[in-house]
Amino acid sequence: MFRLILVSFSLFMIGCSSGFSPQNPVIQDMSFPNPIPSPSPAPVVSPSPNPTPPPSAACATPVGGTISIASFNVDPTGVQDSTVGIQAALDCAQTLGINVIVVPNGQFIVSSDQLPYGIQIHSNQVLIGNGPTLSVFKASPGKVVRNMFAITDASSVTISSLGFQGNGLVYQSSSGPLTNYGRAMTFSVDTNAVTDMGQLTVTGSAFENFASDCWVCFQSYSQDFGMLNITVSNNTFTSNAGNAANPSIIGYVAMAVDFGGTHLTPNPTSAHPYGGLVYNVLVQGNQFTIPHIKQGIGVWSSVNTVMIENNTMNGVGVSGDIPDDVGAYAILVYNDAYEFLADGSAVATGGLKPANVTIHNNQLLGVHSCGVYSASADSIYIDGNTISGQYDMQNGTLPKGAISLNSPTTAVATNNTILNSKIGMTLSGRPTGGSTISTAGNSIQVAAGGYGIWVNSYAGDLIQISQTTIDTSLGGTPYYAPFTGGTIQYVP
Repeated sequence: MFRLILVSFSLFMIGCSSGFSPQNPVIQDMSFPNPIPSPSPAPVVSPSPNPTPPPSAACATPVGGTISIASFNVDPTGVQDSTVGIQAALDCAQTLGINVIVVPNGQFIVSSDQLPYGIQIHSNQVLIGNGPTLSVFKASPGKVVRNMFAITDASSVTISSLGFQGNGLVYQSSSGPLTNYGRAMTFSVDTNAVTDMGQLTVTGSAFENFASDCWVCFQSYSQDFGMLNITVSNNTFTSNAGNAANPSIIGYVAMAVDFGGTHLTPNPTSAHPYGGLVYNVLVQGNQFTIPHIKQGIGVWSSVNTVMIENNTMNGVGVSGDIPDDVGAYAILVYNDAYEFLADGSAVATGGLKPANVTIHNNQLLGVHSCGVYSASADSIYIDGNTISGQYDMQNGTLPKGAISLNSPTTAVATNNTILNSKIGMTLSGRPTGGSTISTAGNSIQVAAGGYGIWVNSYAGDLIQISQTTIDTSLGGTPYYAPFTGGTIQYVP
């Protein structure tokens, strides 16, 4: 799904306020909310040490309860295309009612010649390898695979202990690079779905050298059915030069993990209460080394109840491939349910704002534009993170920042440590009013020439800054508040 970045409003630098008079208002409760219930990852099933495969020419019941793709004319040397054989193994397992499909040691080429939408993994299947450096799927050299794997309208799917190697190619059309191509895998609820998708797990795997809008994608295109209970844990993501397709255009994202619900009005029912939503997501313990792409994790419209915790990101978008002010964000939370009209204006299409997003105890090290960027979220909680090295001060769209909050309904940022960043925090209310932003217990070290906290408040907004330490010893300025139409409360 092509996701456009909406420019909510423009900011104009109109001078620097050098002093503030602390007030002593009654501060609302800014305590960190109770952790959301984390989805229970699907059990990772260890394969039988020596699964007995069926004959390669037929789908026969194996001895040992597992099926190996090795029995279906695949090539572990990485020379011949293995796409058809891998699909045959998954189809055979579905026919026989066998849940575990084993990927042995080897490098297996996947192309789009035979299966243009990707290899389909079915419901109740565990695709498991011997480790991400031993059992590897590789994109066919010289060809752009739309998806290596496509999981559509399927539930209880686990992908574990596998390697996924892209070839760094971008799908070029006559009008430029296209989205939806070059992905490692896409989980999707189709527009003609008849039930929800649930219990989806990607764990213990490695992803490298993909050039697409997202590498591992979770998307619901249905207004009536949802996708729920998703776990992405203990994986590694590594970008290479050239992985950021259209790097100079802010509207073209390139991210490792992506979650997006319907852009239209959800239609929940008592039988399917999460219709249209991507609901209950856990992103935990992943390692991102991604200097060549713009984003690590994206949370879009109609996504509700997300925990992003204990992940480490290094060098987000800092390779030099990506210019300033084009949106290199470690974690992006964005309401993109808009249709852009010919005159450049935008109208809402009915999708819901991302809601109940918790970003906790992550290490976001060496970030280009923002560590956490949120635009028009309904509710977002940012607690206990360490963010360092943010350096993009361009504000053609909006001010950047290690934490940048733009027009939330409710946002809480507590106990974060921000080191050597040009803009520590940007707190922007809504021009229409109604934003409440609460911060407390944060520690900010400002880089030379930067700002500790950049505040934009409009009539009807409430922005609270409490118990925050700002270190300007490197040559920065504590506060900058070009728009002060609402209520701004500073409390030591």
